[in-house]
Amino acid sequence: MRTRRHPRVVPLLAVLALMVGLLVACGNDDDVTDETQAPDTTEAPAATDPPETTEPETADVVIYLLVEGDECDETEAVTRSVEGEATLEAALRALLAGPTDEEAAEGLGGWFSDDTDGMLQSATVADGTADVSFDAELRSTIPNASTSCGSAGLLAQLDQTVEEFAEVDRVFYALDGDVDEFYEWLQFSAPER
Repeated sequence: MRTRRHPRVVPLLAVLALMVGLLVACGNDDDVTDETQAPDTTEAPAATDPPETTEPETADVVIYLLVEGDECDETEAVTRSVEGEATLEAALRALLAGPTDEEAAEGLGGWFSDDTDGMLQSATVADGTADVSFDAELRSTIPNASTSCGSAGLLAQLDQTVEEFAEVDRVFYALDGDVDEFYEWLQFSAPER
């Protein structure tokens, strides 16, 4: 037996098929997948903060430079900015670097310069006593510091710089850790502990 279709149904089915085709062709790309392409499973990189560009912490220390003139031990206080905290070691390192060009032009100087920069081995404070050790090469770098006027100026620079630190009651200087050697170089007896 033969089925008869209604003449209006065929054109209606054709229109519906055309509309479905158009919807698929114009549809959202998210709904259509290409079987030849693997799905993207990578994750977007996590957002990170930009690296911090912080300036190193600095502190001010006071050092003492000799004043040109007739006095062997006349000093003037100058301020240095040092990286990190204001410690005895930082102050002595700044002192051993010597005066700036501007300070030298103003008549400030002393025994320390580029030649002595870096010759501090250690500077520690315990129970009010500072122990400061220099490279033994200091002796040959500034040999005239052993004269009476020279040693007065050297000790004035060192002592006054050290005395800026309230926790220091007394100080012992050494060359390569040897206290006697430092004071013999300056033609003094080493102080008693």
